[in-house]
Amino acid sequence: MRAAVTPVSEVGSAKNIGIIGLGAMGHQLARRIAGGEKTVYGYDVNPALRDDLLAHGVVACESVVELATRSDICLLSLPDDKAVAQVVAQIKGASNLPHLIIDCTTSLPSLSQQLAAELKALGTSFVDAPLSGGVGGAQAGRLTAMVGGDESAISTARGILQNFSASVVVIGDSGAGHLCKLINNGLSSLALAATAEILAFSNACGCDALQLLENINLSLGASNASQDKFPKYIMSEKYDFGFALKLMLKDLTLLSQVLATSKCAAPVNALVRELLAIANNTLAPQSDLTRYAEMVNSWGHPSISHLGEESDQMLTFLTDVLAGVLVVGTSELLASIDHYRVSQESLLSAINRGSGRNEITRARGGERDVTEKAVLKRASTSWRSITQKRRDIDAPTPLLSCALGIIESHNV
Repeated sequence: MRAAVTPVSEVGSAKNIGIIGLGAMGHQLARRIAGGEKTVYGYDVNPALRDDLLAHGVVACESVVELATRSDICLLSLPDDKAVAQVVAQIKGASNLPHLIIDCTTSLPSLSQQLAAELKALGTSFVDAPLSGGVGGAQAGRLTAMVGGDESAISTARGILQNFSASVVVIGDSGAGHLCKLINNGLSSLALAATAEILAFSNACGCDALQLLENINLSLGASNASQDKFPKYIMSEKYDFGFALKLMLKDLTLLSQVLATSKCAAPVNALVRELLAIANNTLAPQSDLTRYAEMVNSWGHPSISHLGEESDQMLTFLTDVLAGVLVVGTSELLASIDHYRVSQESLLSAINRGSGRNEITRARGGERDVTEKAVLKRASTSWRSITQKRRDIDAPTPLLSCALGIIESHNV
C-alpha cells in the first residue's frame, strides 16, 4: 500500500482514472471520461470488452490490482453487491491504493457503509454513486447520480460524475446513494407493473389503450413509465429500452433486503417483485425490462363488446385506480427511509429526476399539490364502479387487486 496518504481533496484534478466493469453502462462511462489530459484505464473479466474501448483511448489492464495500482480514482460499474465486495477485496491487495473509489453499481447500503469504514482505515475514500437514466442517458451525459459519502470525497467525485451526469444529487452519508437508487428502481418497477396491468385491463373492458395512456399522462397516474417506457418501447412494440428484466429483478431483491431491515411492510412492492420473477422465468433469457408489459397483455383477452358512451367514464375510473395504486406503493417505499439517516427532500429530488418519478413523488417533493386521501377514496369508488359494470371481464389484476384491497382495509 502507498506509504503516504494524499487527502482526497487534493486529487480533484486526478489524471489517472480507472473503471472496473466495462459492460453496457461501464463502457459508456469510460467513453464519456476518456480524452483530454486524463488517462483512463479499463478492466473487465471479459477481455473483448476491454479491447472494444482501445479505439476510444482507454488503456486496458490485465487485472483489478494493476488498474488499482495505476489509478488515482477508481470507478466500479459491476453486476451486483457480491461483485463489489470481491473487487474491493482485490483492490486492497494493490501496492498503491486509489485515493478514491466511486461505486456506480446498484448495491446494498449496508455494504457501502462497511466498505467506506474499512477503506477509510487504509487512507482511501469511498463514495456510493449509483446512476439512473440507463445506457441512453449515459451516452447523452444526462444521468442522475445519487450520491452518499463523506463531504470532501463527494466534492472530488462530483468532478468525475459530471462527465456523464446531468444531475449529481447528494442524498446523505455512506449508503444513502444506494438506498435512493433501490427505492428509485422499486418505484420505477411499481409504475411499469401497475400501468401495464391497467392498460391490459382496459383492453378487456373494451377501451382504447392509446386513449387511456394519453389520459393517464394528464392525471395523477402519470409516471416516468407511462411517459417514456410505454410510448417509446412498449406501445411501439420495440421492447428495446436497454435494461434487462433480470437486472431489475436483482435490484428488487436487494430492495426487499432493505425493506426487511427497516421492518417496513410492503405487500404491494413485494408482489411487484414476485410478478417480475414470474416474467423472468417465463420470457426469453436476457429479455428487456419492457417485455414485462407484453407478458401482462397475454393474461387477458380483448373484449368483444365496446363501451360506447360509457367509454370516457371508464377511462376516468381507470386513471383514478392507477393513481391510487401509486399512492399505496410509493408510501410503502418511502416509509423505509426512516430507518436510515437520509434526507427525504434530497432523496425525492433525485428520484424526481430519475426513472422512479411519478406524480405522487412529485407531490411529496413539493412540486405539486395532492391530497392523497382523496386520491385513495376516488380509486376505491372507481374500482367498485368498474367491477359492477364489467363483471364479465377476463383479465387477471393481481397488483391492482392487492393495492385496492389495502385501500379498502383502511376504510378510505
